[in-house]
Amino acid sequence: MPGASESPAHHRVSRTRRPIRPRGRRVGGRGRDILRGFDGNDLLDGRQGNDNTFGVGLSMPLRVFDRNQGELARTTAEIERTQALREAAARRVLAEVDVAITQVTSEWDKLLRLHDVYLPKAQRARDTVEFAYRRGGASLLDFLDAQRTYRETTLEHVRALGNYRTALDRLDAAVGYSGEN
Repeated sequence: MPGASESPAHHRVSRTRRPIRPRGRRVGGRGRDILRGFDGNDLLDGRQGNDNTFGVGLSMPLRVFDRNQGELARTTAEIERTQALREAAARRVLAEVDVAITQVTSEWDKLLRLHDVYLPKAQRARDTVEFAYRRGGASLLDFLDAQRTYRETTLEHVRALGNYRTALDRLDAAVGYSGEN
């Protein structure tokens, strides 16, 4: 029986109204169901009157309390930190290569000076003093001093050659060259 507050027309509409059923299938998952095949005539079935109204509903999640925001911020910070570390490593490598090139250039210049200038002069001086010593024009002490100077210059040349090779090896290590084909 209709209640006291309900009109007879309202009772008749509620008695003849069919429940709304979707005409299709559900698509989506985890709270994002979308009804496919929904017919708007289901809303008007069983109603009497001249209602020219139609209602549409829209539902979308608002990311107010999104728990992934902290993870996104942490990931962004990690990406920035990694990029900064990569740039710092690239600067260190370039500085190491620059230092190695400077060492190679310096040792090469020293080696050339010793080989082209000082070693020939020391050899000529030793040969001249030896010639004079054999003819009696120079003392034994002068000859031994010229010989010592020549040997020191030769030893310095050998050291410079070793330093140059070491600098080349440091340069190879800085640029990643292994020396193997």
